[in-house]
Amino acid sequence: MSRDLARMRELLGDPLLVWTRGGFQPTERALELHATVQEALGALEAAFRAPEDFRPAQATGVLNIGLGAHLETVIAGPLLQRLAEEAPEVIPRLHRFTAPSIPSRSTTSCSISPSACSATCPSA
Repeated sequence: MSRDLARMRELLGDPLLVWTRGGFQPTERALELHATVQEALGALEAAFRAPEDFRPAQATGVLNIGLGAHLETVIAGPLLQRLAEEAPEVIPRLHRFTAPSIPSRSTTSCSISPSACSATCPSA
């Protein structure tokens, strides 16, 4: 501890803690740094905290779902019903993919996520 305190004192040009009759007391500079350091530590803690689990029942917003004509006919009904049950505050928007709107695999790559029912393709 004393080695770290000595390094901080040298780095900051302030004693940070001074001995008084009642024990160690922080200097004005130490008190000024306290709030900033606490905020920085809170930000670091938040950055390294595990993300919360996704809870569909609490989800809100718009979910864009892209399907080909055949898939839309086959799975849109059951998909929308399940979405209404599991995520009632989500607004589904169905978009039909047609052959011209899907780029060739040889020119670009698409990522399709069946679990999220979405596709992301870069614009051509």
